[in-house]
Amino acid sequence: MQVSALISLALWLVWTIPRTASAANVQSASSTDYSIPGGAPEPDGARRFRIPALSAAPGYAFQPAGGPWSFSPSAGLSRNGTALTGDQPAPQGDQVLVLQGASTASIAVTIPRAGFYRFRLKAALRASNPTQPAAKNIRITLGTTEVGEFKLTATDYVEKASAAIFLAEGTTTLSLIGVDTLPGDHTGFVDDLRIEMLHDWQDPAVSAQGAFQTLTFNLATQPDWNGTITGLRLDPVSGAGIQFDVDWIRGPGP
Repeated sequence: MQVSALISLALWLVWTIPRTASAANVQSASSTDYSIPGGAPEPDGARRFRIPALSAAPGYAFQPAGGPWSFSPSAGLSRNGTALTGDQPAPQGDQVLVLQGASTASIAVTIPRAGFYRFRLKAALRASNPTQPAAKNIRITLGTTEVGEFKLTATDYVEKASAAIFLAEGTTTLSLIGVDTLPGDHTGFVDDLRIEMLHDWQDPAVSAQGAFQTLTFNLATQPDWNGTITGLRLDPVSGAGIQFDVDWIRGPGP
């Protein structure tokens, strides 16, 4: 189905459970990606670590300047096919974050409104790691709060997802921290970092409260939108005593 970047649907929701959100009841709720700001010339470049674009030789740099991220001395970026990444291409684009040893990459992010969020990333161990077996974790923090820590177990990129966490509205510092769990030289790669706003359908910001409500989603804000919808999935609610109806779903066409 070819449509433009706006899709609308009419929802009618009724619930009888208490209107108290928790991490448990939003863990499997629907979500919306919140793009990490990258700035010109590529708004989504920070999420995929494309800024700054590195030269072909040597193709990697520690503490590179000119992008939205700040790096500790053992953190940086690498292109595909370098002495670091070898035959481990980035899942998205042609650059990845490199976290060697105890290292950190940080960026300022703005949480658009208070609510539950989840963090996703794709990460891999360096195949040519000098110390074998490699022992690397990736930790995510917001300010001084730990959001999650993921053990890297493969040289293929694997998607990792944090548990739901309630965040207040405002600007804070997001950090990705490399944690070595054994002595030696251990390196991990990270790509496709995402912040997901979780939509608990008890949330008054997204619920219809017993009446039909039209929700419009601007798919143009999603970096992977290519103008074609191949399927639709709705995961509206969980719990007893909840009714969910969809009157119509439509897009305005090309």
